[in-house]
Amino acid sequence: MAFAESGIVIEVRGHTALVRLKCSSACSGCASAGTCHAGRGESAQILKARNDAGAAAGDEVTVAVPTRAAINASARRYLPPVAGLLVGAGVAQVLAGALIPAPAGANAAGFGGIAGAILGLVLGRRLERRAATRAVPLARVTRIVAGVDSLSNRG
Repeated sequence: MAFAESGIVIEVRGHTALVRLKCSSACSGCASAGTCHAGRGESAQILKARNDAGAAAGDEVTVAVPTRAAINASARRYLPPVAGLLVGAGVAQVLAGALIPAPAGANAAGFGGIAGAILGLVLGRRLERRAATRAVPLARVTRIVAGVDSLSNRG
């Protein structure tokens, strides 16, 4: 199963293409729209895809992105900081209750949660880098919407 995105081929390397994806309509309603493009506020993301349609640089194409790959990438990015926040807050609360008098340990869960979220963020980034070196199913260029010639004749 896969979902489709559209974009423009910026480079072809053998049987693969680098495609600059356009933000889809789903992006506008997403709470993570500003962060999913590597935090740079860009309106496009570059994706490496298998060039099944034989697209050339400059072609507007449709790309099929495997759903499993997208879910795995989202999980690697968002789950570690959230889990770190919860675990850090819980551990700090338990330790503070056992080791520190109540008034002094009142903020322990907050500080523990912040520390856990930061550690989770670092872990998440390491997982992303490690996953980038593994063989994962590539997205596929499935269709050429408009070739280079037809794009230049529009304007």
